[in-house]
Amino acid sequence: MRAQISFAIAGLTFSSFVTAAVVTPPTVTISGVSTTGMVQTIAPPADVHFNIFESNTTAFLWQEQTVTTTGDTQVSRLVSGGDVYTAPGTAQNLGAGTYSSYFLHMESDVSTLGGAQGLTYTGSITFAQEIEALIYNRFENCNSHDVFGSSGTSYPGAGDESCSELQNFDFARSDGWIEISADRKTLEFSQYTPHDLDQVRILTAAVPVPAAVWLFGSGLLGMVGIARRRKTS
Repeated sequence: MRAQISFAIAGLTFSSFVTAAVVTPPTVTISGVSTTGMVQTIAPPADVHFNIFESNTTAFLWQEQTVTTTGDTQVSRLVSGGDVYTAPGTAQNLGAGTYSSYFLHMESDVSTLGGAQGLTYTGSITFAQEIEALIYNRFENCNSHDVFGSSGTSYPGAGDESCSELQNFDFARSDGWIEISADRKTLEFSQYTPHDLDQVRILTAAVPVPAAVWLFGSGLLGMVGIARRRKTS
């Protein structure tokens, strides 16, 4: 990534481009998720605006949050098992329910591609839960950041920002497609990304809370009950 630095000498302004370091969040293992190809799982990054988080070798995936919706969130596509998507489709409302969200980020650094204008990212992601919906068009993506986005990540188009940094998933090219497995647990993709952002939000059925958490919660409730009974007596 290049950043422009301006400075003044004797009233004249000079500009220079320098290479800015891109800090990649640490690689992490996401429970119940496996990947192939160019996909790498990471901790949620701080910022995924244009020109911030580029890689010519990796498509980054992180887990966002589990959210209960009322059914008024628009998605780019409701998923069916065994489908291959080679066209954008029409925006649909996500049904009321509880969903776990994951975010796939692709952005190439064309300054290091030797004249090429972009590159094709490929890979697959397998989840323990069924995939329910995809958000890959810019406006649905921008509008869903406040619903599903990681609290510590700054997204393009969130809040009152313009969605102009994002581009839609490009199905017009032969190397632009998404395939869903028959059991709706694996997403395979190919996407050509020029020097713009390609970002896909993947919604799955809610990831169950581990049994240990339920037991811990039940234990706390039990202790509270005992304390109250002792206080009453």
